[in-house]
Amino acid sequence: MAAKRDEAGRFLPGESGNPSGRSPVFRRVVELARAYTGEAIDKLAALARGTETIVEAPATEGSPEVVRVERVPYAVQHAAAKTLIEFGWGRAPETLGLVETPDEELAAEIRRRHPDIAALAEGRAEEPES
Repeated sequence: MAAKRDEAGRFLPGESGNPSGRSPVFRRVVELARAYTGEAIDKLAALARGTETIVEAPATEGSPEVVRVERVPYAVQHAAAKTLIEFGWGRAPETLGLVETPDEELAAEIRRRHPDIAALAEGRAEEPES
């Protein structure tokens, strides 16, 4: 039976285009994907560590497993680490919540921590040649 709609084609209150919810196939796909969670986390952790172990030939009777270890590119390490952190702890908030610091207090802190930068800013030092 088709769901009831108004003249504009929208569902009427209390009606749904999918009254039985998600299909059993969708639920099965979710179940299968969740079954690989442990392996996926192990893989992300290995990538984040920076080495990838690749089994070229499984062990057979009389011969050991042939394995090679490759260095993982930094971009892949970063993406894997970020994914692990976001899934484990959640995404970082979009806003930073900065605290306003009076200019004089900020300038004093810069002078204290970075005298070389302060000297440049105040014209007491030459900028290094690049």
